[in-house]
Amino acid sequence: MIEAVETDALCPPPEPYSYAVKAGGAVYLAGQVSLDREGRVVGGTVEEQARQVWRNITDVLEAAGSSIADVVKVTYYMQDIREIAQEIPVREEVFAGRPPPAVTAVQAAALGLPGLMMEVDVIAVPVMAERPVSVTAEEAAGMLDRSGLSGSAFDPAEAARTLESWRAVDSRLDELLDGLPEEPPPAGPVGFDPRWR
Repeated sequence: MIEAVETDALCPPPEPYSYAVKAGGAVYLAGQVSLDREGRVVGGTVEEQARQVWRNITDVLEAAGSSIADVVKVTYYMQDIREIAQEIPVREEVFAGRPPPAVTAVQAAALGLPGLMMEVDVIAVPVMAERPVSVTAEEAAGMLDRSGLSGSAFDPAEAARTLESWRAVDSRLDELLDGLPEEPPPAGPVGFDPRWR
C-alpha cells in the first residue's frame, strides 16, 4: 500500500508531487531544498542552506510519523560537489549520537531555482523497537498464570515487552507481505522471484 504524506509546515510543492510517500514500511522523501514556508530561498552559504534543508526534512519526516533517527540513506545533489565539505558539520550535528546513514553525493547541472546550492532526499525506515508497550505487566502476568508458565523467576514487565515486540514483528510482517504478489511469477530464465510469498 502506498500512502502520500503532505504537510503544511512547508510551502506547497511547485508541481504535482508528494513531499513523501510511505510504502513497504519505509518513508521516501522528495528532494528538499532550502525554501521557507513562503517559498523563498534561505541562506547564502552551503551551511545555511543545509540547516534549512534539514529543518524541512525533519518536518516532512514528522508528518510521516518518522524522524531523523529512522534515516538510513541520504542523497545530495550539489550545485558544486566541492562544497559538500561545508555541509558535513551540519550532517554530523543532525546525526549525532547514532551511526551515520549511507550517503551519496552528486553534482547537478542545475537545481530548481536560482540561488539554490543543494537538494537532499532521504529514505527512512521507522524502527519498530521504539514502539510503546501496550500490554501491561498485569495482563502479561495473567496470560502466563493461565498458561501455567509463571514461576518465581517470572518478570511481568519483561514478559509484556516481549509480547509487544512479537506483536510489532507480526504487524510489520503483515505490512511487508501486503505489497507482495499473491501468485508466483511465471517461470522463466530469471528464476525465483523473491517478492513471491
